[in-house]
Amino acid sequence: MSQLSDYFSDSELQCRATNIVELDINFERELLLYRETLGFPLIVNSCCRSFAHNKKIGGSETSYHIYEDVGDGRQGTLAIDLAVKNDKQRTEMVAVALNLGWSVGVYKSFIHIDRRVDIGKKQVCFWGKY
Repeated sequence: MSQLSDYFSDSELQCRATNIVELDINFERELLLYRETLGFPLIVNSCCRSFAHNKKIGGSETSYHIYEDVGDGRQGTLAIDLAVKNDKQRTEMVAVALNLGWSVGVYKSFIHIDRRVDIGKKQVCFWGKY
């Protein structure tokens, strides 16, 4: 059986400021399923973030990237930003994510996917700065 480490290194997933990798257990399981369903390598732009790092880069105070307790029930990071090579790949990545219950943000050079549904939030799809 595959493990997340078969597809992603700690250095890809860790907070750029603290080097901490702390993923919600369901997020980890669902990210593995997402990667295996797609069947091609993914390039991580951002995953785990501390409060301080998230603030420094202008992220939302309740970003699903934050691995620290924000009081909404998460037990680690619930989000990842993945680079997109072209429109065909973007379409496939978005379709698979939505089909698997992920919320999706679509940007020009990447997609944001998160597991907000695992803490009782509605699944959404939104356009980012494009």
